[in-house]
Amino acid sequence: MSLKILLVDDHTLFTEGLSLVLKSLDQAVTIAVAGDMRAAMTAAGEHNFDLILLDLNLPDIHGLDALEFLAQKTPTTPIVIVSGKDEEWEIRRAMASGAMGFIPKSMPGRVLLEAIRLILDGEKYIPPKLAGTTNGYYQGRNSSRFTKRQTEILTLLTRGRTNREIAATLNISGNTVEIHVSSILKNLGAHNRTEAAYRAIQQGYVEVME
Repeated sequence: MSLKILLVDDHTLFTEGLSLVLKSLDQAVTIAVAGDMRAAMTAAGEHNFDLILLDLNLPDIHGLDALEFLAQKTPTTPIVIVSGKDEEWEIRRAMASGAMGFIPKSMPGRVLLEAIRLILDGEKYIPPKLAGTTNGYYQGRNSSRFTKRQTEILTLLTRGRTNREIAATLNISGNTVEIHVSSILKNLGAHNRTEAAYRAIQQGYVEVME
């Protein structure tokens, strides 16, 4: 089954490079490119995309208006901002406006792919350096403190499993585990895995095994 992605950006060199990176995903990928909002809206009306990657600096529309229009057109499709900027206020506004993720263009391709995998798994993504300061934006679609996947990882973490063992148990990549563990530590205000495990048990996020 093909994964359909709409890439909305008016910089051809960037879209060509990003398209090559996206083809490294584990599934067959079909990529459509739109250079402005008019073309993006037309594409969104003609195809059912699994993911939309959106630059906020388009020639025919201003900033977050692009996100609003696309969200109305495709309410069930996750939209991720891919931006040359990563100011905290801009990330906050984008996430509050319905974006499922915010990925700086400076991010390495490997990390970008892991972020996209998290989003396709139903979670939200912001740069890890801001995850501890954006008060709950790095979370799943429910309102709990941890996503379902993070709870699974946290449970295994409290049982002393390594990242490699967690990845094998959950059938996910080691990079995905690293991203989740980083977020879990920041969410709990812990400095290391041992402290995170202790706090998770003390605060009732994980039950102690008999």
